[in-house]
Amino acid sequence: MANGPNKYEKWYNNIIAKFVASPATDNVEVHHILPRSLGGGDYPSNLVHLTAKAHFLCHLLLFKMHTGEAKAKMATALLFMMTTRNKQLTSRTYSAAKRSNVEHMRRALKGRVFTEETRRKMSVAAKKRFANRIQTGSDNPMFSGLYITPWGEFETSTEAASASPRENMNFKTIQRACRHNNTKRITKHTLKRSVLFDVSHVGKTPAEVGYGFRVI
Repeated sequence: MANGPNKYEKWYNNIIAKFVASPATDNVEVHHILPRSLGGGDYPSNLVHLTAKAHFLCHLLLFKMHTGEAKAKMATALLFMMTTRNKQLTSRTYSAAKRSNVEHMRRALKGRVFTEETRRKMSVAAKKRFANRIQTGSDNPMFSGLYITPWGEFETSTEAASASPRENMNFKTIQRACRHNNTKRITKHTLKRSVLFDVSHVGKTPAEVGYGFRVI
């Protein structure tokens, strides 16, 4: 940071301080205060339990408060979170994050020449990393925990979906019930959007009918 903290950094620090003093207990996601890509580690003093909403907001502020190479790295993290959460930003912020990410990749690859075989291997490796991060939470602290459902506890939402008594269950449906909407009351409108609930669940929360997430 140049010339001291900017307003985005101040807002970020305020959110972190709030949850360090009073960690989240619902929709918990583990956040690295200093991102690993910027030198932060997995030590306890660098980890904080945030709500899903606060976690996304923190990554948005990390992108806005940095410049240069650090901003490009935060753009990559923000875009990944948008992809896995179906989150939306303003067109201006999305465009800025995308542009920063692309420029970073161009600088990193400038002057390098790859054979077709190398390009193929890079593509396969990238797809594998992306799939692992979505499905198993590999190298991704925000998936560090157990998905609790009426039919068992699972390390990933994909495993929970596969074991569901309902056919063709989507892992995102499991994530929403166990984590993101865990304390919201189920309404008749909810029944139209989710196959997990029925009329007997109206007025209750997903947590009250057996869905949850436990950090490990």
